[in-house]
Amino acid sequence: MVFLSTLKKITHRKVYFWLLLAVAISLPTSKALMSIFPFLLLINWLWECRLKEKLKTFAGNPSVWLLPAVFGLYLFGLLWTDSLEWGIHDLKIQIPLLIFPLVIGTSEKLNFRQIKTIILIFTAAVVFASFCSMYVWLGFSGTEVRDVRDISLFISHIRFSLLINIAIFSLLWFVFNPRLNTSRNEKISYLAVVIWLVLFLLILKSFTGIVIFILVSLALAFWFSFRIKHVVLRFSAYVFMLMIPVFIGAYITRSINEFYHTEEFSAEELNEKTQLGNPYNHEKEKHQLEN
Repeated sequence: MVFLSTLKKITHRKVYFWLLLAVAISLPTSKALMSIFPFLLLINWLWECRLKEKLKTFAGNPSVWLLPAVFGLYLFGLLWTDSLEWGIHDLKIQIPLLIFPLVIGTSEKLNFRQIKTIILIFTAAVVFASFCSMYVWLGFSGTEVRDVRDISLFISHIRFSLLINIAIFSLLWFVFNPRLNTSRNEKISYLAVVIWLVLFLLILKSFTGIVIFILVSLALAFWFSFRIKHVVLRFSAYVFMLMIPVFIGAYITRSINEFYHTEEFSAEELNEKTQLGNPYNHEKEKHQLEN
């Protein structure tokens, strides 16, 4: 009986780990699979039993409640939704916010080697997705790209940019954390991937992703600046870091002003027909700047 119990535990642990790897691959590559694997994780979690022990662990770990609390906000927001049907649809999408903390937060902790494997597999999937995007962007697929954000083939460009940031800073953690004993060749490989992902993030032109990258980079630079012993160099680093958000703020302010201060046209200046002779349909009563 002890042997069977141990064998069952090992089997569940392996299934749990392999499903986490599958989740890591599907995050940047497939919305459909990302809807399936969380439920497989939940099934394996339930099949393992020990529910009383797991729920006790869940109740005793407040940090695990964070994502379910976010799901609760979505649920609470149904009171103000304009479309209950769309609200329920959105809730279904957010179900992993309940499953992941419940399963991961109450399962036996992974060792460092397993965590590293998951991060590297996830990063490889992100790089693969970026190569697929570049294949389309460079015109090899024969598909016309009207908006560079459309090159995010598998998920929305905003979510993709956030995953790119996770991959970038995860690799930098491997490179600059001295306690991890990362080899020199590994560091070179990781830095090469980081450089590529940063360049691709700029190609993708996701404002959200770029802002997140800058803010996290500033936070890390500020933290590392405390290790600079030379007073002048440390002060120069502080000034440089402060100037970056100032320039960003100035650019955003200028962009907003240029967006809202538009050129006025009189009705007489508007053309009646296009160059092909088709009539224009001017909607003079609408003052939208973007539809």
